[in-house]
Amino acid sequence: MDGEPDKSGAASLTGKWEYSPTEEYKSIADIDTCFGPTIREFLNVKELIPSLLQNQLIEREVANQLVTKLTTGQIQSGEACREVFRILRRVEEEAENEKGESIAKSFIDCLKNGDIPENRILACFIEGTGSIPAHRKDEQQFRENFIANLQKCRDQMSGDGLVDALTGAIGHRNAREIMSRSHDGSIDRFLLLVFTLSRHPAKMRNPVIKFLMETGRKKLAGNLGSLKDQSKVDEDDVRTFEDGFSSLGYLGDSSSNVQETLDGPTQFLGVVEAPDTDGKEQAVGAAHREDGNQKVILDRAPDEHGQREAGTDSPEVGPNDESLSQSTEDHKDHQTEKGETGGGSENPEFYSSLRKYQVELAGPALKGKNSIIIAPTGTGKTHVAAYVINEHFRRLKKQERSPKVVFVVHTKVLADQQLKKLEELIGSEDKRISAATGDKINIPLAQIMHVSNVVVLTAQVLLNGLEEGLDQVKMGDLSLLIFDECHHCHKDHPFNKIMHEYHRVKRGLLEGKATANIIKTSLPQIIGMTASIGTGKSKSTEKAFEHIVKTCANLDTEEVQTVLDKEDLQKFLHIPDEIDPQIVPPKKEDKFKDVLERIMIDIEEKLRHAFKGRISKERVEGVPISCSGARDSQIYEAWVEKFKRDSVNITKEGNEQELVSSCLYNLSAYNRGLCLNRDVRMKDALNYLKETFDQRRPLKGPCNEELLRKFDETVPYLENVCREDVGNPVLGKLREIIVMEFEQKPNSRALLFTPTVQSTKALQDWIIETEEFDNLKLNPGRVTGGSTELTDAERNNTVRKFRSGEHKLLVVTNVVEQGMDIAECNLVIRLNYIPSDTGHIQVKGRNRAKGGKSYLVASAGHGNFKNREMSNRIRESMMGRLLEILKEIPKEEFAGRVQKVQERDYRVRARAEQRDTEEETDTDDIEYILKCGHCRTMACNSRDVVSLKTYHTVDKMDFVKKKIEVERASADQAGFAVGIVRCRKCKNQWGTWVKFENLKFASIQIVNFIVTNTETDESFTRKQWKDAFKCREVEDLKPDLQKIYNTPASS
Repeated sequence: MDGEPDKSGAASLTGKWEYSPTEEYKSIADIDTCFGPTIREFLNVKELIPSLLQNQLIEREVANQLVTKLTTGQIQSGEACREVFRILRRVEEEAENEKGESIAKSFIDCLKNGDIPENRILACFIEGTGSIPAHRKDEQQFRENFIANLQKCRDQMSGDGLVDALTGAIGHRNAREIMSRSHDGSIDRFLLLVFTLSRHPAKMRNPVIKFLMETGRKKLAGNLGSLKDQSKVDEDDVRTFEDGFSSLGYLGDSSSNVQETLDGPTQFLGVVEAPDTDGKEQAVGAAHREDGNQKVILDRAPDEHGQREAGTDSPEVGPNDESLSQSTEDHKDHQTEKGETGGGSENPEFYSSLRKYQVELAGPALKGKNSIIIAPTGTGKTHVAAYVINEHFRRLKKQERSPKVVFVVHTKVLADQQLKKLEELIGSEDKRISAATGDKINIPLAQIMHVSNVVVLTAQVLLNGLEEGLDQVKMGDLSLLIFDECHHCHKDHPFNKIMHEYHRVKRGLLEGKATANIIKTSLPQIIGMTASIGTGKSKSTEKAFEHIVKTCANLDTEEVQTVLDKEDLQKFLHIPDEIDPQIVPPKKEDKFKDVLERIMIDIEEKLRHAFKGRISKERVEGVPISCSGARDSQIYEAWVEKFKRDSVNITKEGNEQELVSSCLYNLSAYNRGLCLNRDVRMKDALNYLKETFDQRRPLKGPCNEELLRKFDETVPYLENVCREDVGNPVLGKLREIIVMEFEQKPNSRALLFTPTVQSTKALQDWIIETEEFDNLKLNPGRVTGGSTELTDAERNNTVRKFRSGEHKLLVVTNVVEQGMDIAECNLVIRLNYIPSDTGHIQVKGRNRAKGGKSYLVASAGHGNFKNREMSNRIRESMMGRLLEILKEIPKEEFAGRVQKVQERDYRVRARAEQRDTEEETDTDDIEYILKCGHCRTMACNSRDVVSLKTYHTVDKMDFVKKKIEVERASADQAGFAVGIVRCRKCKNQWGTWVKFENLKFASIQIVNFIVTNTETDESFTRKQWKDAFKCREVEDLKPDLQKIYNTPASS
């Protein structure tokens, strides 16, 4: 009968499992039966698998298969969850009854002990249900109906309206602090709803059903049940929401790692603490309840200084009372103009700390205009973007349009950083924020965008999405497109290619006589952000101005916004003291350099001899045979790379090809050795050369073997020279600066920029080995780009240690140059490193702390460093003047200039696209031959190359049996290289031997081959497959080939 308690004592989600107050968990089968729908909906199975493996609940090979399938998108999380339970059930069935119970307990322990909040909540969800008292049959039925309709409920019960509807049942503070601001977005929030409803169906039934009925979801409301007379609810049978939620308290326990997992001051923690010995409460935030000796605390976590977050990129820079009050008033004024209330709980918290100049920067964008926002580094442009995004949502919802925001960056490091910042600032249920970068995206971008409101991605990912077939992202699907570091939007950069598609769509609308309003609603609003729009290395003011206008045209800009209120900006902006360049005289004697240059001269002569009789005006059939730049420069490196590309059509096969390939490889290696000798120590350069030439020893060929012998004969002399090394003068000056700065400010944080990855390791070693630095406790770290050098985890961990002071100095490459926020930095030193004009501003801007300094330490006589540095400073000043001129141009004249550039660019693109179309039609049926880049042995035909997920391999038996041999390397790990694939004839490396799922095969890289067009007989080299020819995509390899690949001989 309705209203009677259920005498069975059942408290599970399905009613199929009866608990007693003392039973916490039973078997895996029972957990699956009772909690299966909820677990499949919320479990982060990919992160759980390592814990299952560690606890020996799943075999390694099975675990690797599941992780690979999840990573590549072959199965979804729910399906993987079912597979995990099938495995655990089989294990349980094979074991004794007691063993079955221990497996269930181990499974829950795996959920508890991981780093994923959702999994921890699920563990508590499962355990806590054991002590829930019985509910009335009708309330239990409501709970079962809710779980049966779980997916529909999740899809339709979103938005702040639901939170408001539940406020009466769970309390205003809990509704806002726990459900509305759960620490990880909408999934966690809905999980908390399920968690609460399963324990308190009596309190939750009416608010939930009423919400669904009032919002037009009557069918779903009917599936859950009917409204109940609230007077019949027996409160004695239902614990309050706060009592039920107290079992989640361990999430913030000091013994767990959750606080690290929920990194950032805007996360919300559930913390259980006991009173101290004096009976006083150990408060962290605001207490929500007290219950005996425990207190549940759910509040914003303070930062390391005990402060709440301010609206700034840097925790060391916060708005003062006057500016904070003023900026808040400005924001309210803006909201009033738009007819909105502007204040109260509807605004994200960071609105209260928006600075006056940040509101000013957002001005044109808030009006819906395409704009470029230019402001110095460290002034909070991401906060401006978050402000614009939030107001964009409001504006479009009033127009009954669906917002779809894409935030584009040019590196993965920036994508991770901006995702985290936007989640902190505006993440909520109605703004689902996702990331899509090259190594994370395994489903079509269109599908990611379908379930997300804001997507942070790298430019290439969006460009690929715009070009995909059935899953193509259309420009009209986007409502707001933001380019971070938008000064890159030029030439062939992916930013500019994305905008080409925008201009193509716009052109079609204009030619179709679409109205201005239709054009506006059919294209996304474009916002660019940068600290420096750049001058394009222009040598005149006129050319520099043209470059700025060209950037505006590329981004279809209507208005450029800079900070006009310089007085407000100066309150927060810390401009570093830019010290005059420290130009150091070269070594008086450099025997190491002399030896290497003599070897390089001999190799250059060997190259010339190979083309004897074919050289005219220092060129071989148009290819330069010599370099005008110094032998320790980037110019020389560029010449070698160009000669390597262009020489494929002028080099004869056989010994001549082997000679040219070996000579160019050696010239490149010796040039890098010279650069290291210039920047660091002789021994660092020698160690690099030894490691580099060791990689060439397997290669066959007379020239390669001759050049290796030459190096080996020289090594003893070079080792002698290294022992006599009296030191590099440029390192002496660098040591002097570091000691001086750290003695004055012992807690300084320094970034040491250097031009190459090799020099970062050498400089790190030098600092560690230099006695003068011992008392400074620098503990240097290093940060470089590229996944082959450092993993994301290693890079992020190093930056975290730098912020905390564990590393006081980081040796870095240009990966830190743009956008990477390291607020603690107060010292920037560049060692023989001169970026572009925009890079100069960006590097200087890494210096965020007050009283910072910026140095250039460079070697005289190398690279014209002083003149290049002064040119950058002049261009920086020129850019500032030109932006002031640009702001004074009438809007109509500015629009006319932009349109004129766009018309010219359209004609150029149209001609190029016509040529590309004709060439593509002509080359559809062309076959290409891949030849070894060293000996020119034929490797395979282009039709035999297949694309398997992210790998490229050859789907032909002859290739496996006759063309390659495998050199085993590291232990097998799914998805990792486990060996080297070499040319069977000359031993040149063609690629890597990888293990993918249960299959080992040869993954080849096109950079190691020469590609020849079979119709024209022309040859070329490429760095990426997509620039050579289109490969067939396959889901698997042929069975007979799998058998060959996985035989003991090949594996």
